[in-house]
Amino acid sequence: MENSADEQWLWKNRHAKLVDGFTFTMPDTETNQKEFPQVKEQAPGVGFPIARAVAIMSLATACVMDVSIGPYAGKQWADENLLDWVR
Repeated sequence: MENSADEQWLWKNRHAKLVDGFTFTMPDTETNQKEFPQVKEQAPGVGFPIARAVAIMSLATACVMDVSIGPYAGKQWADENLLDWVR
C-alpha cells in the first residue's frame, strides 16, 4: 500500500510516518488477566485488563504499518519501551 501511494499524498516527496501510543481495555477474562494483569494499585476483581500499544502509521495512506502491544504498567511507563519492540 505504501509503495503504491500517489506522489501527491507524500509529504515533501517523503514517506512520512506517524507514531501514536495509546491504551485500551478488554473483557475481564482469565486469559486476558494472565497476559494483561491489572495494575497493583487496582483492587482485585475491579476493572478490566488494560493494554498499552504503540502504532507506526503512514501519513500518506493512514495505514498501520506496525504495532506493538504490551501490558499496561502505570501512567509513568513510557511508550518508548514499546516503540523499541517495533523497530
